[in-house]
Amino acid sequence: MAGTGAAISGEAGSFIEHPAAGLIGNLRSVSINQNLWIFDTQMNSIAINTSSGINSYGFALRALDYGKIEARDITGEVIGEFHPLDLNLIANYARRFGANYYAGANLMLLYQKLQSNSSTGLALDLGLSYLPPIRGLTLNAAIRHIGMTSKVNEERINLPTAPEIGFSYLLPLDFAEINAEYKMLKLPDDSNIRVQLGTNININDIFNIRGGYYLNHDTQSLTAGIGLHIRKIDFNYAYLPFSDNIGDAHSFGLTYKF
Repeated sequence: MAGTGAAISGEAGSFIEHPAAGLIGNLRSVSINQNLWIFDTQMNSIAINTSSGINSYGFALRALDYGKIEARDITGEVIGEFHPLDLNLIANYARRFGANYYAGANLMLLYQKLQSNSSTGLALDLGLSYLPPIRGLTLNAAIRHIGMTSKVNEERINLPTAPEIGFSYLLPLDFAEINAEYKMLKLPDDSNIRVQLGTNININDIFNIRGGYYLNHDTQSLTAGIGLHIRKIDFNYAYLPFSDNIGDAHSFGLTYKF
């Protein structure tokens, strides 16, 4: 769904996309995901979320694995291999205020290792959702990646702090539910406002068909996915093509609802 649909995804780590999503969806689940990402990298995660309807708590661990890379000296001669790694540990808390307001926060610990150098960081996401009197409509706002990192070779990594606003609309039918979401975000190094559109069609609470579109993104446009719900288990797949000969990404997810 092009980075949208967090509140209806059912995945335990949905709070990563929006800090209040686990509470809105009233999720009690555990999920594992494997993303066969671009340039032969892998981005994998495990998450758990529990919600009482008033409060929710979530935890997630994400790892970006680059595989082994050749190490070279100053002359370009191969002297061995190294294994770069990015780790992200996330704790989430969300709370409901009254009947219509949901607020959440993600606290993220960051770790990056590149050959003999490493860096740590701390970041915060804040999110708010409001249910207006219009049935099926939800208004969303968030600010992502507020924080800082330690220095690597006397330089800090600038986190891409980004505000987001958008809305979603749920349309119930006799045999299906259609959920559509619109999101706008602004990255600090981009003069354009980026737009993400996503749609999910849930058929008889068993089968999901998903599609999305990235607007004003340099290398992404259409996305697609499917999902299957069997008793307490969800199976999900997403296809994310990239342009400019970058390649395609594939995401596989397994969720157990308890």
